[in-house]
Amino acid sequence: MKRRYLLFLLLTVFIITGCVSTDEHNACLLNAENLGQDILDLEEEISGLEEEKASLTSSIADLKAALKEESEEKAIAIEEKEKAIAGLKSTYQNLVNELNQEIQEGQIKVTQLKDKLSLTMVDKILFDSGSAEIKSKGKEVLDRVGEILKKVEDKQINIVGHTDNVPISSRLTDRFPTNWELSTARATTVVRYLQESSDISPELLLASGVAEYRPVDSNDTPEGRASNRRIEVLLVPIELKQAGEAPAE
Repeated sequence: MKRRYLLFLLLTVFIITGCVSTDEHNACLLNAENLGQDILDLEEEISGLEEEKASLTSSIADLKAALKEESEEKAIAIEEKEKAIAGLKSTYQNLVNELNQEIQEGQIKVTQLKDKLSLTMVDKILFDSGSAEIKSKGKEVLDRVGEILKKVEDKQINIVGHTDNVPISSRLTDRFPTNWELSTARATTVVRYLQESSDISPELLLASGVAEYRPVDSNDTPEGRASNRRIEVLLVPIELKQAGEAPAE
């Protein structure tokens, strides 16, 4: 680069010295020197721009690679979620087929929304009034449910106990001071029974009681209170692990 600059100056000087006066000659030399410096500055700037271009090209390549990787990861995640939803549809259909009679009688309700499933059982199918001990009929139902749920490996199985808003009777307050204790005891009893009788992995099971604070109907009528007294079995993605999060209908 410097050699080119020197040749340019020599050529300029050679031309100027043969054609102009001394003052003009000196002025032309100064102009030539300035032009030469401008050329050096431009060449240096071009070199810097080329380096910047190379850096940007490398950054663009890295971004393209990252976007490709992200797209592949999203595609895999979507495929896995679709498989999970398909598996849950199978579980839903198995539950509906197995519990069809109880569903027709209004004792059990099964709903699914995408990757979440809810099975709701009215309390009378499982428990006597004020009791947390599972009835023989309830055990028979839970055995059938457990046979299906034990095949589930990729869902959190949340068991949630609900009550109406009627206070615990005085004869039961020693054991269940409030509906909190009753709803929690019922959920825990169901969890333990499913684990022991159906060999469902305890890592997937979770028990919680919410008393009367998540009603699905009015507590002003006997029918509404009966709907609110229930046990919910919620299948949700493992990463959520949120007890009581029922799928919308």
